[in-house]
Amino acid sequence: MARLVVKRGKGLLQLLELSKEKTEVGRADEMDLILPNVSVSRHHARFLVSSAGLRIEDTGSQNGVHVNGEKLDSEAGQDLTTGDVVSIGKFEFFLLAPDERFYKGRFLEYMTAYSAAAAPAQQVETYAMSAAEVEALERSRSLIRNSRVIAQDDSGKYWHPEDQKLTIGKNAMILVGGMLTPAIAAEVAWEQNQHVIKKCGLVGKLTVNGTAVKSHGLRDGDDFKVGDKTFVYRFK
Repeated sequence: MARLVVKRGKGLLQLLELSKEKTEVGRADEMDLILPNVSVSRHHARFLVSSAGLRIEDTGSQNGVHVNGEKLDSEAGQDLTTGDVVSIGKFEFFLLAPDERFYKGRFLEYMTAYSAAAAPAQQVETYAMSAAEVEALERSRSLIRNSRVIAQDDSGKYWHPEDQKLTIGKNAMILVGGMLTPAIAAEVAWEQNQHVIKKCGLVGKLTVNGTAVKSHGLRDGDDFKVGDKTFVYRFK
């Protein structure tokens, strides 16, 4: 059996277990794994489970299948290893190790099983994405997957902002001190294909690369200080 975390929509993570040798994937109702979005072809791909592991194959889809950001050749397949990310339309699949218990700090036992039951009515035609749209989508996905906010005084302590708000302050997701630091002093959010850090509240101070700012689009290597702590933003 193979286990994957499915990302569908902004921040929605679900757990998928594949026990069959072959799982047909697509938007059509007769598929084994239904992905209800017009970016997915009716017959898009298939997962193959064997003693050797998990394999993904493109079955002639409109928008293709990507593995770790690289597009498979049409009608081609690829063997997957732990940590690989498969993109099918607007959906992403993260392959877990057999004994994995957590995914980016989330306890897998508390994650709901994947279901297409709450999907809207399906559209007949698949939305064909342009090459530029596909490239932009994969670039954004890579940034979201790989970005980290790292504590400067302890590189082993870091957080994944992904595409949800990551708050920083005295009563926030990332705790900092400081005399004038409010409960929520700053937040990192995904906006227009980049992570942006913003100052929150009237008191306190946010500096990026030594300069006081109210808002700043983060680049790889930027350091920022909130309250009494400094952090580094990385996406490589």
